[in-house]
Formats: sequence, C-alpha cells, structure tokens
Amino acid sequence: MEHNVAGELPLHEQAQTAEEKALSELKQKLTNEGIEYDTTIHPDMILVRFLRARHHAVEQAFQMFTAHLEWRRKNDIDNITINPIKSNPNFDLLQNYLPVWVHGVDKRGVPVIYEKMPLINFASLFTTIPVADFHHFHIHNIEKSKKIRTSISQSSQTDLYSLNLVEDMSGVGLSHLYAPAGTAYKEMLAIDEANYPETLHKIFVINSPFVVETTYKVVKTWLPAETQHKVFILGEEFLPKLLEEIDISQIPVEFGGKCTNCNGKCLTDIESRGGEVNDKRPDGTRINERKIRVGARRKEEDEVTVFKTGATLQWRWKVEGGDKIKFKVVHINKNNEESVVEEEQDKGESGEWMKGEIVGAEEGRYRFMWDNGYSIFRAKDVVYYVNIIGGEVKEEKKEEKKEERERKKERTSSTSSVGSSTMSTGSNSEEETKEGGEKKKKKKKKKSS
Repeated sequence: MEHNVAGELPLHEQAQTAEEKALSELKQKLTNEGIEYDTTIHPDMILVRFLRARHHAVEQAFQMFTAHLEWRRKNDIDNITINPIKSNPNFDLLQNYLPVWVHGVDKRGVPVIYEKMPLINFASLFTTIPVADFHHFHIHNIEKSKKIRTSISQSSQTDLYSLNLVEDMSGVGLSHLYAPAGTAYKEMLAIDEANYPETLHKIFVINSPFVVETTYKVVKTWLPAETQHKVFILGEEFLPKLLEEIDISQIPVEFGGKCTNCNGKCLTDIESRGGEVNDKRPDGTRINERKIRVGARRKEEDEVTVFKTGATLQWRWKVEGGDKIKFKVVHINKNNEESVVEEEQDKGESGEWMKGEIVGAEEGRYRFMWDNGYSIFRAKDVVYYVNIIGGEVKEEKKEEKKEERERKKERTSSTSSVGSSTMSTGSNSEEETKEGGEKKKKKKKKKSS
C-alpha cells in the first residue's frame, strides 16, 4: 500500500511526474544544444528509456543519447533494415541458421522471442562468419522489432516496448564454451546496453544444467544491475514462472504449453537449424574467406566449378605469419582431363596476399592446391578466397527457364485444352476436381505466356 503525506500525490504518480519533468528537461537541453533527431525513430517513449538507464539524471541521459545518435550516424543505422543483404553478405545465411523465432504473445500482447542456443556450433559460426556481420544481423533485428513495438505501443497508448525472451538451454555442454563466441556476445551486450536501454522485460533461461548456472556467474558481471534482476535461471520446472508472463495457450507445446496454432510442432523448423555453418555457393565458392591448416608433409585443396566458358575466375591467398608453401591451380574439363593453369613455388613468405585471375575461364572444375610437403615439422595456416564473375549456374538456369516458357507458349497456342500432367503448375489439392484443376492450369499457362 502506498503512503503519502496529506495533499501529496500517490508515490507512483509522483514518480511519473518526476519522469515527465526529466523528459521535458532532456528535450529542452537537446533543443538548446542544437541536437537534431528523428522523432519517428526516437519518440518520447524511447527518450524515457535513456533517462531510466541513467536513473533520470538528465545530463548523463543527454550524454548517452547523443553518443547513441553519433553511433547511428557513423554506422548508418537508420537505413540498416533497407536491403540488409547489400551491407551484410551473410544476412540470409544467418537468417536461416540461427535458432531464434517469435511465437505467440505475452499477457500484454507483445510478441515473445524464443531461442535454442545449444543448437549453435559456435566454433563453426565464428570461424566462418565475421563477427561484424553477426552484430549487423543482431542490430538489424532489433531495429526491425523496435519499429513494430513502437507502433504497437503508440496505437494502444500503452508502453508495450519491452520484450520477453525465453532461452532454452537443453543440451548445452562444455563444448559450447568457445572463447571467441563469448567475446562476440559480450560486445553485443555492450552495443545493446549503450544503444537499446530498457528493451528487455524479462529473460527466462529454461532447462538450465549446472554449466549454465556456473557460466552465468561470469556473464552476470557484464550486465548492468537493472538487467540482472530481470534474468531468471530456471531448471526443468520452469512452466509456473513462464505462466506469470505468458498465457498457456501462447506457449509452445514442447515447453508444456497448449498452443493450438502449430499442430503440436511449434519447434519443427527451429530444430533443423544450427550445426555446422555452410557458406558454400552452388559453384563451390564461399561467401567468406576461409582458413585452413596445412599440416607438415601434407596437402590441402578446394574445388570450384565454372558452369559457363567466359567467366572470370579470381583468387587470393596468404600464409598467416608469413611462410613458404607451394600453390597450384588445376583445370579439369568435362572429360576429366587435367591441366595446370597456375603454379607457384615457395610463395607466401611475405605474409601478403598472393592474387591471380583467369579471364575467359573455360567451363569445368578448378582445383586449388596448397602443398606443404617439404615442411617436416611445421603446419601452416592459409587464408584464401575464390570468386567467379559471370557464368554462374543461375544464368544458365535463367536461359533454360526462358526456353521452357517458349515451348509452353507453343504448346498452349497449338492445343485447345491442357491434359493432366505430373509437373506441378499450382495448387494440387486432393480435394480439387479434375475439371477445376485443369481450369487452374489453363489460367496459369495463359498468364505465363
């Protein structure tokens, strides 16, 4: 029960009035200092969060917010949700790899975020994908959800900005303790603390084995005090705690809920994510630079495919730390006949990039080989990147599709009806009648021609 002196406002109203006063002072200071900001991106409900993060100290909130604006300007954050693939070549890969998803809403009506971190192979993830791309993907998702949560709050005239996060730790073990991943996540938390204060409502870490409880003692030191009290480390008996924030009808069946929207398979798509990271393209090239260790007296190789004669094949490689190694590129034609197209002896000692290209490369496979055979004891780390410009498989498929459309056009003009076909041209529901199905097929064929 709230107690107050006669004539004074109740305590919660006093706090609200104090926050409104601090907000007014912060906005006035921003105006006086000539600081311009987009009020659609930073409405009052966002400014208030910077004040809360600094215990309503206006000067400190001002410093924090202006540093945030500079960070946005420097990293072009205002445009991060526009064509993210252009600035992050690993965006699609991360979108399909990371086991993070939205399921249902909490009792306030705010979407709930779930994650199964143990599905991630951290060593594979952070040796394949640059940390900068991982952070870019995280910031993109925050900015995208920020717009949604701000819109929900403004339309309902209620603060529904903060999120509930459920982190499922079943299956986690010592193999998940990969130091570079810890560094990447620590940097990510620092980004969030500095630029997205008061975003999390509560974090429920469920199915937590002993290793998680031990690790959290370290992670806890990275978190501000305001965040620490929002985190709940729970074992297998987590459902009662979830039910404090989320109705049972909104919780996945796999977590003891009674969701009726997913046919009892709320996590089916997520379970297939994670594991080894594969950034290979159809032609064998990779999105990222690759690092391999060439053991003493051993060889390592990789192979790409040029699908169409006339492409430009480019490569670069170096030995980390600088050391000698033999390098060779071999072309294998469609008759499996091999020919050496590039051979260098004892290169890489400078530690600088060794570069090469073939303009007008012939169709076929190209094998890149690093030979450390003459080194008796020393293994060598080679970083390399191969790229093919023009002649990609997608161009070849585009031509095939064009020819197929022309053939369909000819068939459509020469026949008065379309017979049954085993090729799918649209909806093939079992409940469709044969006549109705044929009408749909006719309509689609006319549209394509």
